[in-house]
Amino acid sequence: MSQSFGLYVNRVRRERKVSIADLAGNTGICASDLTKVESGRICASKEMVVRLANYFSESEGELLKLNQASKITTVSHGAEPVQARQT
Repeated sequence: MSQSFGLYVNRVRRERKVSIADLAGNTGICASDLTKVESGRICASKEMVVRLANYFSESEGELLKLNQASKITTVSHGAEPVQARQT
């Protein structure tokens, strides 16, 4: 996984034909936060990553590594990490 975390989430979500609203409803993550994560405007918190990994049946460890690598890149470009907000 060499792509940014947000792009990865967007790709997997689209491949599985899941809307932002459905993903928000099933993960408890605010839809606006999901949109911001996918676009790279914010960095996902560990809690968000774990929720997404569980929903998509992906490895938490791999997604946490990808997210950490994305944070190093995006924070240096102005994005701020946020905690998951309940929907």
